[in-house]
Amino acid sequence: MKQKLLPISLIILFVANASCSLLPGSGSGLPTVMPVAEVPSQENLPPTDTAVPSKTPLPTLLPNTTPTIIPGDSTPTPDPSCEYDIVFVADVNIADDTVIPPDVNFKKTWRVMNAGTCRWPAGSDWIFTHGDQMGNNTRVPISPVDPGEVIDITVLLLAPTDPGTYTSYWQLQLADGRILSPEFYVRIVVPIATATRPPRPTSAPTQSGGSSGDGTGGDTGGSTSTPAPTATATSSATAGWAGSYYANTTLTGTPVLQSTSSGINFNWGTGSPGSGVPSDNFSATWTRTFDFALGTYRFYATADDGVRVYVDGTAVIDEWHGATSNTYSADATISAGSHTVRVEYYEGSGDANLQVWWSETSTSSTWVGQYWSNRDLSGATTLVRNDTAVNFDWGTGSPDSSLPVDGFSARWTRALSFSAGTYTFKATMDDGMRIYIDSTLVLNEWTNGAERVRTFNRDLTAGTHTIVVEYYEVESDAVAKLSWEQDLDATDAWVAQFYANATLTGSPIVTKDVDTIDFNWGQNAPDDDVPADNFSIRFTRQIDFADDTYLFSASADDGIRVMVDGVIVIDQWNPSGDSQPYQADVDLDGVHTIVVEYYDAAVSAKVRFSYAPK
Repeated sequence: MKQKLLPISLIILFVANASCSLLPGSGSGLPTVMPVAEVPSQENLPPTDTAVPSKTPLPTLLPNTTPTIIPGDSTPTPDPSCEYDIVFVADVNIADDTVIPPDVNFKKTWRVMNAGTCRWPAGSDWIFTHGDQMGNNTRVPISPVDPGEVIDITVLLLAPTDPGTYTSYWQLQLADGRILSPEFYVRIVVPIATATRPPRPTSAPTQSGGSSGDGTGGDTGGSTSTPAPTATATSSATAGWAGSYYANTTLTGTPVLQSTSSGINFNWGTGSPGSGVPSDNFSATWTRTFDFALGTYRFYATADDGVRVYVDGTAVIDEWHGATSNTYSADATISAGSHTVRVEYYEGSGDANLQVWWSETSTSSTWVGQYWSNRDLSGATTLVRNDTAVNFDWGTGSPDSSLPVDGFSARWTRALSFSAGTYTFKATMDDGMRIYIDSTLVLNEWTNGAERVRTFNRDLTAGTHTIVVEYYEVESDAVAKLSWEQDLDATDAWVAQFYANATLTGSPIVTKDVDTIDFNWGQNAPDDDVPADNFSIRFTRQIDFADDTYLFSASADDGIRVMVDGVIVIDQWNPSGDSQPYQADVDLDGVHTIVVEYYDAAVSAKVRFSYAPK
């Protein structure tokens, strides 16, 4: 999220007196940042053996319409001796382009500061102004905020049903009706559903009515929940989730209800999950075994209140605390085969809901290394770990204390993004090695032998390709290495591909050559066929570098990242106002592929990239 200045002429209404607090010795610059204060702060307590305090009910939500700004009857008169201002401090949660399944509630929190010299008066609101309205919340009451005070502002939102990128814009409206610049936004990505959504279990009927929350935005209670996607790229080894419910928040004692459900997707509102389970201060567990393919998976959980997710007893998500429909995510690398997923949940008071799902990531940042205490990759693995590269020379030693120094084998797997072209692969082994690209055997040196080097060429299309390296060691020295480079000729221009979204997804709508990356479009579109906001560009070029250390410099409004041969060297894929250049030192020699990726969210758009020997 970033802040954007808007060219809005504000009409000041003078009706009544307003009180403003001036900072002592105020002058130029921002006021001193004071400790963060939530507006207001109210959360469930962590589960204990004692009762959890109930949540304070929230006001009734406004209708699902863009708000009409109407000054109140007792509108305060602005004090001309002080100024109103607001600045962005941080995104507390929901970073740009966070993936959220369709029809799932999530809570967005901005951290902002009163950077003016006037106190934000009672009756001020955080309002939805334009963009995609996600859910019914369009106005959040704000308590008075003193100059220099930092607060968190939270809104409960609902991800749309249809896949796509959605952006919702919000601003601070004072009690007299004035709206302060800049504007703030939240941008999410709703993925294309890849699995059948499960029906709601009969043991967990939808309850109607009621609302609860932390007092900052209002939580929609009692609405029927559309199920979230179930696990993808996995099949179930058991018939369903075995659930056990407890009449306490500590998962102790004898379950008062047991049931089987097809998915973890519940919205009980202020009601009970079933017979014998209280509507507040209960907990539950669900367990199910799945057959996973080898890979890295991103697990998600949305919960009110606490949730934990385990894979084979190892915690992947651990958020055991009070919350109001917070969404959490974490990655886990999982070996091929059957694995048990366990979900633990507790509800304190007020609304209760829980959704858990996961999906396999398209690419991974490390190799998944599987190691066996035999020479033929058979039986159960002795060790599974993440390896940053297949670049090992163990000598007469072992990859790990759990493995023998001789007579072991290994398999490394990784999905990587390649640009189209011809690649030269170089493999070094002692003893045997096999290499697969997209399940096709491209090198077969599955034989005993001293250290040796083999090279081969492979034409690859643009996109993601999966590489698998298999290796075994007989005795004495052990070496396993793999590297590659693209066969390139230097080019004179950058190939610029423009996308009508901020995520570089789909097909480019415009492709053209540009000599340099130095653009300042302001609030205009970069091309007649490209929107003025919410677009992205990928610049690609092959450059012949003399042997030297180069200073890469990039700046953008909004996000930018720079890659050399697929390796990220600058990563600022977040909103910014082009306030500073991002730099990196890179050692280069010969022809290399440089990719600069950029996106704009709203209002001003600019991007620059340059390099020079140090």
